[in-house]
Amino acid sequence: MVSVGVKDMEDEDWKKEYEEKAEEGRRFVFAEHAINSVEDIVLFEQKYTELADEIELPWMLEESYDFKECNLSFLCKRPFRRVSKQVDPENPIMQRFLKYGLSDIEISVMWTYLGEASGLYRLDEYYYGIPPVVNHLVQILQSALDKLPHHGNLVVVRQLKDHDKVDFKEEDVFEPCYSLTTSSNPAWNDGSWEQYIIKTLPVSQTKARSIAFASNYEMQITFLIGARFEVTNVETNESGKRRIYMNEIE
Repeated sequence: MVSVGVKDMEDEDWKKEYEEKAEEGRRFVFAEHAINSVEDIVLFEQKYTELADEIELPWMLEESYDFKECNLSFLCKRPFRRVSKQVDPENPIMQRFLKYGLSDIEISVMWTYLGEASGLYRLDEYYYGIPPVVNHLVQILQSALDKLPHHGNLVVVRQLKDHDKVDFKEEDVFEPCYSLTTSSNPAWNDGSWEQYIIKTLPVSQTKARSIAFASNYEMQITFLIGARFEVTNVETNESGKRRIYMNEIE
């Protein structure tokens, strides 16, 4: 592993070695890799983790020395390896995925999306370009989601997170570049602040897909990329917190 103390920061030979390691990682991350099976993803994940383990980013250096590409670093937790070894075919969620016709690779992607690696698919959080492997995984995710039940003509809610867009005004059109995740649990639509409150299109038109069967609490509804929303109202309280009302539009 390439790692240093403060005194070593002036060592130009060390900086050169460090940058060479980071450049090797960047070349790997931004190269095109065929992703046609779960095994392909696991192999990429393994190589990525090995490269990541060889370089430790000191806080004194600028982020440009790193190569882990923001949310791609979720792969360091080896989510695909774990999924490939631990998914139980008798699991009720697995059986629902099979019922809806998801392939093995789509099921693996869905498990990681529903688990701790969901940030991997958030395309607006890659600051230096989206690695090709991420584009492949997102395409697989879209294919998987599109096979799930449509969730039309109903209200869903998203609890706002740190990186969610909030600077809306009435009649703005919001078209996220990622799959927006919401909940159909009525308890979430309880008048709380810091929420998107969205009315979906009818079943025949909506891009909302239901994964509610995966959690009775979250009752997740996820929109395909390409979903569009018109802001109908923005409420702000005295603390500056918001409720943002939207209608899904074609």
